[in-house]
Amino acid sequence: MKHEKRKMTCCLLLLLSLTGCRVRDTARLRSVETMGIDLRPGELVLSVSTGAGTEELPSLHLSAAGSSIHDCMAKLEQGAEGQELFYSHLRFLVLGESAAKELCTLLDFFERAPELRLTLPVYTVRGEAEPLVTDEENEIGGLLRSLERSGKQTGLCTVPTLLEADRGLRQDAAALCAAVRDGELTGYALLRPGEPPRFSSAEEALGLTLLYKGLRYAAFTVELPRGYAVVETQNYRSGSRRPCAYTLRELSGESSTAELNAAVSARLEAAERAALAFLGSASSPPPCRAELKRGYDLTGGGSP
Repeated sequence: MKHEKRKMTCCLLLLLSLTGCRVRDTARLRSVETMGIDLRPGELVLSVSTGAGTEELPSLHLSAAGSSIHDCMAKLEQGAEGQELFYSHLRFLVLGESAAKELCTLLDFFERAPELRLTLPVYTVRGEAEPLVTDEENEIGGLLRSLERSGKQTGLCTVPTLLEADRGLRQDAAALCAAVRDGELTGYALLRPGEPPRFSSAEEALGLTLLYKGLRYAAFTVELPRGYAVVETQNYRSGSRRPCAYTLRELSGESSTAELNAAVSARLEAAERAALAFLGSASSPPPCRAELKRGYDLTGGGSP
């Protein structure tokens, strides 16, 4: 009987000891939210941010240079002041221009790393990613969330994922990712192996969104013969048999429904034409038929 009690006591002590170890290890884990990658002559620079911190657990903004991503990760661990960096909850990937040029090589690492997801949204910044990712005053995660929302709302950019970029490179030897400059979303970056990224204009970006994703929602201005209108489109994709339904957000001057429909159709076709030219395609965009959805004039001014 005494032997059994001693045995149970030892088991309990061992269990408590193991549990304590797990708690301590978990407390040391810091989830990385954003990863930035730059390539410099002879080395790779990896930057990470753990996102918005708290008073008890401030955010970490670190960078390290090395011969590979694995080498940089090991150096980042040494600079994390005894904390263990955890990459399974990675939310954003930011590439500097030099790294974007070599995306094919970098993809091999992400495909082989079981703790990393290929559904990561991908951004390319003009210049280097490191200053943006390690900026302690302007948290990169919050900024990218805001840019992601604004891109969807304006039609400027529906942020592609690493998986979509991978597929694009395999199928068309070209990939799109979101483009950022001075903390602002500017549209898309076109990546081709071994070439510097090409950055779209806002007009080209609207057309690229139409071609690849469709406009779930977009607000933009169209010029009219006697003024202008700010319109909102809903759920339209290039080549759709359904007309592009839109509503009026603002109307300046007088205009007929036919003039409004023609102006919106022309604007969308022009955006697609610009996008195809940006991609190097000689194709012509399919015709677009826009149709005003009445009864939803946000200005309260009634029907045009």
